[in-house]
Order: sequence, then structure tokens, then C-alpha cells
Amino acid sequence: MKKLRKIVEDGEPKILMFSEKYGTWYYIINSEEELHRVCVSVLKQRLDEGYWYGSEDDAYNNKTGFQSIEEIETLPDGSVKKNALQEFKTYANWSDHYANQKILRKEIKEVIEYTFNPKDKRFVRNKAFDILMSRRNCQYEQIDLITPSKIP
Repeated sequence: MKKLRKIVEDGEPKILMFSEKYGTWYYIINSEEELHRVCVSVLKQRLDEGYWYGSEDDAYNNKTGFQSIEEIETLPDGSVKKNALQEFKTYANWSDHYANQKILRKEIKEVIEYTFNPKDKRFVRNKAFDILMSRRNCQYEQIDLITPSKIP
């Protein structure tokens, strides 16, 4: 079993920075609970806005009429087969993407409903921060947890 890591040590403040399309936000974080509250607030706002993590209605329609690549492979070689393969691969990729977005929305909803408990040893305690960090390389979702230098 992995050990639950402590992200913020008491008495050692951090600066949590979010850099998005229309601005950069900074939060002074003094505890794990504050880190959790800020991260949940950001996730909730993004989820409510609807376009950050997709919506329940998102789908990519299979325009090929085929149910599998194997079925397409039975077609004679030519442009119809080539186009059907390309379209089916696009459909499969988008289907995976929407499935992953659905899982992510479910995880975010679980984190939003979670009540922080500093004695909780489950990984859900760090989950809000982990979700945001896992998306830090996505467009407009930069996040960084900075340890400021101490004044000499």
C-alpha cells in the first residue's frame, strides 16, 4: 500500500498558482485543508462552466455504419475502404476521449462531495490536487505549487 504523502507541511506556506486563458490566480496555502478547499473550488467552477471536462451530452457519432475495423477490412481495397478506416479510427479515438472525460467528471463529483478530514488516510484527501496536477499540461490549465524563499 502506498503511503499518503503530505503536500503542505504546517507552518511552511506555499503559493498555489493557476494560470488560465484570461488570468493568473495566486492563493497562499497554509495547510492541507486549504489546499483541498481551493482545488475543490476550482474543479467545481470548471465543472459548472461545462466546457473544461466535457458534458454528459458529448458524443462522437460513428458515421461509417460499421461496427469494427474487421468489418471494414472485408471491403475491397480503394478509397471507400481507406476513408471508412480513417473515419472509424477517428470515431474510436473520440469515443475513448469521451469515455475518459466521463470518468474524470465522476471523479471530480466525488471529490466535490468529499469532506476533508486531516486524519483520513485515503488518497481521496489529495485527489482534487492530483486531478488538477494531472491536467497541468492541458491548454489553459497550468497549476504550480510554489515554496517561497525565506527572507534571510
